[in-house]
Amino acid sequence: MDKRVVRTRYFLAKGFQLRYAGIILLVAFVTAVLSSLTVFRTMSNILGDKLSQVYPQGLFVAIFDKVAFALLKNMAVLSVIIFIFAIYISHRIAGPIHRIKSIIHDIGDGKIDTAIYLRKTDELHDLAEELNKMQENLKSRLKQTG
Repeated sequence: MDKRVVRTRYFLAKGFQLRYAGIILLVAFVTAVLSSLTVFRTMSNILGDKLSQVYPQGLFVAIFDKVAFALLKNMAVLSVIIFIFAIYISHRIAGPIHRIKSIIHDIGDGKIDTAIYLRKTDELHDLAEELNKMQENLKSRLKQTG
């Protein structure tokens, strides 16, 4: 299977890909929020005790507000990056499924000369190889009977 297949569309199974990306984004976001809150809370407790004598309370609160805003802004940017990455990764599954469904449809229509070619980074290579073997066996049987 060395024929190159070039990605032309990123949404082949939009519902599947969006669910997949959403799950990855949710896990990443929850992990980031919990980690950030843990670090932020620990930092504010430790620094609050140490710096309460040095800085006035208002300045201390303003500093932590800026840190919290920067943290939220960074998490928003990272969420977009993670979502785009998840769509890209989901294409490694959705692309082969789309191609396999298309080939199965072609076989059902009597076109048994087309093989399934997948990119090296795609998943489901084993399934594609088995379907290609099935096609070859079907072609040889049709030649024997025809």
